[in-house]
Amino acid sequence: MSRIRVLPEIVANRIAAGEVVERPASVLKELVENAIDSEATRIEIQIRGAGRNLIQVTDNGFGMDREDLMLAFERHATSKIKQFEDLDTLITLGFRGEALPSIASVARVEVKTRTAAEDSGWYLAIDAGRIVRIEPLAAPVGTTFQIKNLFYNVPARRRFLKSNATEFGHIHVRFKRFALSRPEIAWKFVNDDEVLYDLAPGTIEERVAQVFGEKIVGDLRPVAWEESGIRITGMIGTASLLRMQRGDQHLYLNNRLIRSPLITNAVISGLGQIAEPGTFPFYILFVELTPQAFDVNVHPSKEEVKFDNEPLIRRIVVDAVRDALRSGGMTEPPHRFDSDPVSTKPVSDRYVPQDLRPERIEKRRESGFFDQPQGYIPKRYRDRPVTQYSMLETKRSWETQVGDGELASASDETELQQLAAGFGRGEAGGLWQIQGKYILVQVPSGLVIIDQHVAHERILYEQAIKAIARDGWKVQELLFPIEIAASPEDVAIARELLPNFERIGFRLSVKDSTTLMLNGSPQGLKNIAPEDNLIRQMLDQYRRDFEARPEQMDRLAATFACKAAVKAGMPLSLNEMQALLEELFRCDLPYACPHGRPVLIQLTIDELDRRFGRSGG
Repeated sequence: MSRIRVLPEIVANRIAAGEVVERPASVLKELVENAIDSEATRIEIQIRGAGRNLIQVTDNGFGMDREDLMLAFERHATSKIKQFEDLDTLITLGFRGEALPSIASVARVEVKTRTAAEDSGWYLAIDAGRIVRIEPLAAPVGTTFQIKNLFYNVPARRRFLKSNATEFGHIHVRFKRFALSRPEIAWKFVNDDEVLYDLAPGTIEERVAQVFGEKIVGDLRPVAWEESGIRITGMIGTASLLRMQRGDQHLYLNNRLIRSPLITNAVISGLGQIAEPGTFPFYILFVELTPQAFDVNVHPSKEEVKFDNEPLIRRIVVDAVRDALRSGGMTEPPHRFDSDPVSTKPVSDRYVPQDLRPERIEKRRESGFFDQPQGYIPKRYRDRPVTQYSMLETKRSWETQVGDGELASASDETELQQLAAGFGRGEAGGLWQIQGKYILVQVPSGLVIIDQHVAHERILYEQAIKAIARDGWKVQELLFPIEIAASPEDVAIARELLPNFERIGFRLSVKDSTTLMLNGSPQGLKNIAPEDNLIRQMLDQYRRDFEARPEQMDRLAATFACKAAVKAGMPLSLNEMQALLEELFRCDLPYACPHGRPVLIQLTIDELDRRFGRSGG
């Protein structure tokens, strides 16, 4: 008997679903693309249970007759192309013909559709890839797809879906990107019977204001550039909209949402020194060029493209961004001489444990050490049962971290203890603050340099972990509650995190789908105002940190610490510096922030002598 056989169609469709249908947002993408391709002028989206229970997309496009409806669920059936050469002139969003049969193989699907040429429409029901019902019905012109109980027949796939807040977040991001790509289309988005968006058609400027709020418009500059058959339009944000994480980069190629590191890097180059290293700009860019100049058929998601002439694309994007900055009255600041004659890499640094040195961290990252939460609980928190949490960068206490076969000498440990004790008594040898960023401390062996933000971040992180695991941070009730405008995505996350927010001192409540109420903030915590902005930053960082810190409480504690810590550029008095360092050396691991950045480095006298060319003495 032959060992090679043709897969049954239902099996082939489920395998294809693994490529096309990653999560509910993937289903939404395919259905909305079909609605746009049908020349719809109004698209309504309704979801329940973050898309697990229902994804419904209704459009007023040209609809389907019975024959087209039946063919739409055949593999590789499409109205978009007839021959391979059509790929060179493709202007539609969908074309593979895999999406609908793949979706239908892992869900219950109902379709209602009608064309303008027919007096009545058609109803089709499919269960796990098998047609169970087709009949005529009265319906308006257009199409309604209902996807119910996604992955109900593939339990393993359903289990791998994230929380409702996370899955809703992906859907919400996808909706915003579609709404921005087609401002001429009216959009409506309903989540669990609550209308979140009802957007009238208009210009791109009006759509940006509808989606992001009126305030953002003043921080955007128009982009308009055309050269060599390539046209670039849209808007780019000023320096005030720079962020430390990706997420606000909206790029469309011939109105198709794409991802392109080439163009993102070109935008950053165009911004020049306005964009600080490690920051990402806000932009909405529409690139138009002939279909023969790029290939979109390189990935099933159709979101990755290859350009024929990448250097030309890059240069034109850079020129377009620079022109927008000049036209908008923005100029680059004077050149900054950022070259640092002193390396920030710890050199002969016996204050930084071997496990936290860059080369050791890199080896552990490659081995997957940071991928698995260790469930470590510091000694001071072990006096009572606590909910388990993770400290991803901490596996052992300082006493064992120093070692790993390379224990510090007794004199090294004595100096460390004396330094910490000196902070506690206010007897540190000498403290200086540089540029509002770093604290310099003289020690017998040389000089210790401490990053004030990272140090405070470590302190707050351990305090937050303790508060979450035990009795919680004391809350200071606000005399006047603060109303916080937030996206539906952030409100969904906040609703899920309300108990843990309170344990770190923030008493939050949900007013509606776009508004949070802050009724209390952590008692005794300084430098966190304005509280409303802090909450928004925490929600944003929490959402973006998912892959690095999957454990909920640990992620919230790290996010809180990062956003509430004193910022670089904030002047500190001598007493404040002493208090900060005293608290730092009370931490279980005072040598790295929750995200793995070093808190301090040391320059020994020997290292300084070497840099100044001293042979000794």
